[in-house]
Amino acid sequence: MTEFLIALTKVQDLHDSKSKDYGTDQEAFQNVIDGANFAGIEPWVAAMIRANDKMGRLSKTAQGGTQGHDSALDDFLDIATYALIGYCLYNRRGPIEELTAQVAAWTKVARGWPIPVSDD
Repeated sequence: MTEFLIALTKVQDLHDSKSKDYGTDQEAFQNVIDGANFAGIEPWVAAMIRANDKMGRLSKTAQGGTQGHDSALDDFLDIATYALIGYCLYNRRGPIEELTAQVAAWTKVARGWPIPVSDD
């Protein structure tokens, strides 16, 4: 098995293990969806935010910092897992035009611009 396939297997094992703790029998991504609903954001955006948290930890490591709990290798696997969760949740959404508008709106919010007001 190649190094890449071994890493993919580790991602799947990690997801399967954490789904038992955080998911439900009906929805493997329930914790991400619940967090998104609490924050009022799209579930795939919530997955992106969690991946970004892990990127922050890796950035700290790259600057010579140390990690207290998970290792840098664990963070890489978490990022891959959240990316795939985001992919799945994004794929559940509607037409591309709607998604593009949502991404643009949340990008403005993330940059500190005022939250767009709907005309509806």
